[in-house]
Amino acid sequence: MFIKESDLIDPFMVGERINLIRESFDCTMEQFGRLVGGTSKAAVYNWEHGKRLPNKESLELIAILGKTTSSILLYGVLEHFIASLFNTDSKTYHSLRSFYIDFGRKELVNAYELAPLKTKEAIIQKVIEKTKKNKWSYSDLPHIADTFLIIADKELGTQYYMENVPTKISDVLSFIEKQNLSDEEVDLLLNTVRDYFQ
Repeated sequence: MFIKESDLIDPFMVGERINLIRESFDCTMEQFGRLVGGTSKAAVYNWEHGKRLPNKESLELIAILGKTTSSILLYGVLEHFIASLFNTDSKTYHSLRSFYIDFGRKELVNAYELAPLKTKEAIIQKVIEKTKKNKWSYSDLPHIADTFLIIADKELGTQYYMENVPTKISDVLSFIEKQNLSDEEVDLLLNTVRDYFQ
């Protein structure tokens, strides 16, 4: 992965999710610790207060108790996780932000941060829709991060990708864009172009 997995986990949110599961059993931290394989009350307290994350085994047991998955415990529901990735106030956004700047996209990051809230929300929603359409999951973060760059670039008019495309191809892309193709038609067009060159 291009950034550390731990940079994408918000321990306080993990703690809140663990707390909700514990409270659904109406048990104390000590009782919940026993349910999770003999873990101490102090360990449960540290999890719920975002001071530590459970080890893999404890995380899996908590997920089973909560009728969820380890991924949802760590990151939240995928749509919410994606929204947090690109929420400029979140810890996860700042991890991605550093990566994007190192990648040479400082202008786009600055434009995104200065954009009105409605514009940011529209960009995030398009990334979520693309993620659903492609049936991506948490492990597809590089694709999700790239999709954000492409969508934000287009919505904010920074035109990074168009500046790096030869003029003839840029003209063809502009012509295609004016056709207002549906996502399915764009996918068909891309598959046709791939087939042509194979």
